[in-house]
Amino acid sequence: MTNIYTLRAGDVVEYAGQPCRVIRVSDCAAVVAVIQKPRTITPRFGQPVTIQPRPKLERISPNSEIPILNRLTIMNTENQDSPFGPVIYAYTRAQAVADGVQLDVSKTAKEAGISFPVFLTRTVFAAYVAVPEGVECQDEAGRLWDICWMLRFAIIRSRSGQDRVPVALYVRNDNHRAKLVKLIAQCGPLDIDDPQPAITVMLPDED
Repeated sequence: MTNIYTLRAGDVVEYAGQPCRVIRVSDCAAVVAVIQKPRTITPRFGQPVTIQPRPKLERISPNSEIPILNRLTIMNTENQDSPFGPVIYAYTRAQAVADGVQLDVSKTAKEAGISFPVFLTRTVFAAYVAVPEGVECQDEAGRLWDICWMLRFAIIRSRSGQDRVPVALYVRNDNHRAKLVKLIAQCGPLDIDDPQPAITVMLPDED
């Protein structure tokens, strides 16, 4: 099903045969992050290592008629009790996890002291958890722990009833010095049919 509405930053669209996140949108182009296939490198000594490359950024028209998976498409033709009508398509979190658009990191988050389920967008994982090629003394487990640990402190510092908090931490993506990274943690329902709270960590423009 296509959607003729203008694309928005944070949309999940079907592009290049897979779900892709729209990173930013301007009048002339929408930038889409296309997940690349993992690469396996076999060092001279040791076990093979699988590396997840950074997403490839491609430009498309901001009015591209491609499926927008995260939006609800509604009709006002059958349900007379609702001003909007029935939902005929919805992209669930379960689908997002199955498609690789989001990653469930609840186990690590629980170890860091967070009781709610926690998910990272694929863009966050690829940019700040996956170790860039050639970067030394870094591993995914440690980088993921840093995000979950700083998320815990962001939650502790947040106001009562606040459902959206900034998360700041330092991440080293080269062999020089770590740089400050700013993320957003959004608390909402676990899924369409499950109202229990869950946390999604995303880039600031992935709303």
